[in-house]
Amino acid sequence: MGASSMLTTGEAPVPRYNVGMRCLLRILFAIATVICLLLAIGTATLWVRSKDLLCDGLVHYRFDRAKRSDTQVSIDSLDGRVAFHWLTRDRSGTMPDKREEALGGLYLTKQQFPRSVISYDSFGMWLGFYLRLPVPRQSESGVVAVPHWFLFLLFSLLPVFSLRSGLLILRRRRLRLCPTCGYNLRASPDRCPECGQLHTC
Repeated sequence: MGASSMLTTGEAPVPRYNVGMRCLLRILFAIATVICLLLAIGTATLWVRSKDLLCDGLVHYRFDRAKRSDTQVSIDSLDGRVAFHWLTRDRSGTMPDKREEALGGLYLTKQQFPRSVISYDSFGMWLGFYLRLPVPRQSESGVVAVPHWFLFLLFSLLPVFSLRSGLLILRRRRLRLCPTCGYNLRASPDRCPECGQLHTC
């Protein structure tokens, strides 16, 4: 390995790609944290809207004229839950009209529902989770529902961990300690003698 690909300090040379990889991982971690934070905010917004019985949904509808069947897949937010629905129907006896066929594709929906139409049976219900699988020759549809609070907690884990780590690193830097292991860096500010971490990135 050439000298140009090494970083040298008072102790031992360290490959430049190690430093570059750490910087890349930090950037990817920061991007993932921002994405999770936006998802958590979006989930909280949908949660509030769903309590007002506003249903926000994303629907994909497809009609197969050759097979005389249609398929509808949707994800919607209503009454404190995010639900994934799928439906397959045999339309041999009831072919859809042209207006129904025109709804094919992917589109957003928004509806206001009265409280009386919001109902989930007890099958699969636990802490807001809901499950209904298709039954052969009886049911052609299925539903999997997850409560908003679960998704909010899930998406909040990485931002909370990132905030805690960031505050710890700031505190260690203010005290002139190694951000990685907490070792005192007053004698060697460029590289930690305990863990070998360079502080050039």
